[in-house]
Amino acid sequence: MRRFAGKTAVVTGAGSGIGRAIALALASEGANVACADLNLDTAEATAREVRTAGVNALGAACDVSKADQVMAFSERVAAEMGSVDVLVNNAGVALGGPVEHLSLEDWAWLLGPNLWGVIHGVHAFLPAMLARGSGHIVNVASAAGLVGAGGMVSYCTSKFAVVGMSEALRFELASRGIGVTVVCPGFVDTKIVDSARMVGGVTAPKAFLKRISMKSDVLASLVLDGVADNDARVVATGHAKALVALKTHAPRLYDRVGRLMGRAFARLG
Repeated sequence: MRRFAGKTAVVTGAGSGIGRAIALALASEGANVACADLNLDTAEATAREVRTAGVNALGAACDVSKADQVMAFSERVAAEMGSVDVLVNNAGVALGGPVEHLSLEDWAWLLGPNLWGVIHGVHAFLPAMLARGSGHIVNVASAAGLVGAGGMVSYCTSKFAVVGMSEALRFELASRGIGVTVVCPGFVDTKIVDSARMVGGVTAPKAFLKRISMKSDVLASLVLDGVADNDARVVATGHAKALVALKTHAPRLYDRVGRLMGRAFARLG
């Protein structure tokens, strides 16, 4: 399929994991891709892979938590690649541990890319979409934006905010030619757990998480399907769907499970 032939897409956090997989999936369907990442080398590496699909690409270093960097990136994309059809706000980090161990610096470190990065992306790229009357915004949130989890208070805060922002944007922009899709996966086989900041003596169960994780290229395919169908939400991985179903259809049981998890992390703290 070449559903995005001739389109131009922007992907943040494109140097690895979900962002890289989405960039390559878009390229395989004919899209030109601007790849942004905190690390210039990884951004350019993904851009080189994108070009092997016979499309145009650029790689750029961009800290999405910095408004001026995102704006400068958007101006470069406009100058070198033209109008953006698909914006994928994917860049993010992870932080875990009992809430009393979180410093304000920890909160700022997490919210910078996870929430402000999405805000900065929308602020920089949406005006041109509105002027043209077309475009699609993809905000990569998490199942942690739909269900709460003990030991992940700050992460859930950032992702719930992205889900709410995306839903409101979708309703506001629908009549103006702009689609919005929020992506809410469970665990995906990426490096985010390895680079996560853990506080309060808590360690991530990496072996277990790897066993239940979805491959990033599988998620990327689901994301492109969601954009093509203008879906409001893409919920991926079996455990994410199960938790959302539990919260929807058995809220008392969901609450009991959540409290048990919360007590476990309280003891660790």
